[in-house]
Amino acid sequence: MEQTGLPRGGFYNHFKTKEALFSAAVSSFLMGRGAVWREEAGIDPTNLKPEMALHMIDAYLSAKHLGDLDGQCPMIALPSDVARASSEVQEAFQQLLTATVWLFETNMSAETEDTRRDALSMAALFQTHLP
Repeated sequence: MEQTGLPRGGFYNHFKTKEALFSAAVSSFLMGRGAVWREEAGIDPTNLKPEMALHMIDAYLSAKHLGDLDGQCPMIALPSDVARASSEVQEAFQQLLTATVWLFETNMSAETEDTRRDALSMAALFQTHLP
């Protein structure tokens, strides 16, 4: 709060509930800090090729990403909190998970009947990677 110059009450009053704040924080990651991470890591979601999926894995599991406490993905930090949260928060988390699966799925070498399963498996491994 200090960095923004906003009083705490002014910030929190912007949201009707804690759940609304939680949902907004999860939702904003994909196109906010997540987009910054993708750009810094050289991940281009429009460059559809298998090397991009491998690059995403390497960047995500790197020491640099591990040390980036401000840029930690909600998929790592928040699953247990999301499980107990409102449907609004769970839907925001689901959108993040769906986008991650899409990034893997569209960057695999060949579309086979296993492509979706493999993309889901990789996203699940991302979610269980502990910082």
